Amino acid sequence: DAMSIHSAWLQDHLPPGEGDDVATLVPAILVGLRAARDAPDALVEARPFAGALKHALGRKVRLDDSAWCELVRILFNLSTRPLDADAQLGEQTRCILLCGALLGKRDSGHAASGGGLELPWRPLLAALLRWHMSPRHRPFANRLLAGSTVRKHGGALALLMAAAREHFPPGCAPEIVCALEPLLCPLSSSFGFGSYALALLTP
Repeated sequence: DAMSIHSAWLQDHLPPGEGDDVATLVPAILVGLRAARDAPDALVEARPFAGALKHALGRKVRLDDSAWCELVRILFNLSTRPLDADAQLGEQTRCILLCGALLGKRDSGHAASGGGLELPWRPLLAALLRWHMSPRHRPFANRLLAGSTVRKHGGALALLMAAAREHFPPGCAPEIVCALEPLLCPLSSSFGFGSYALALLTP
């Protein structure tokens, strides 16, 4: 099963101590995540490699800036892609949290050293809109789900937006305001959500 595959992969690749042994670990994680990104069931395929990366970060395994940039790009892609109706929301939430954690560890200076990191804001806005409009988010659709998995997904998206906006394209703030303008009428029921999205996205 997935956990046994995950455990076996970690046993084969995770360094025994903290710090420097990245000769096989980080490249193996990158290879796995690249392949998962292009697979039909990408989030499930990414699970063991995302889990290995989380463990590696906890063990203080070093990432050079180039590897950091690529890991962020892949996880950002997995975090913002639309889900099928029967997809497990928790799988994507894990990627969102991990991407946000990576972004929180380094700034734009490290991104420049790693070859540059520019993240698009539109996929994040689309992901937030999907979360807000999803039937799974409506109180009577599933009270248990709405109180746990969906709420956690929305919170993870908010954290990712706050971490990612430093890496948005320069001068994008007017475009963000323009995209959200239909949601910002004070007399509209969407005003609260529009204001929330504006605060999260504006650099």
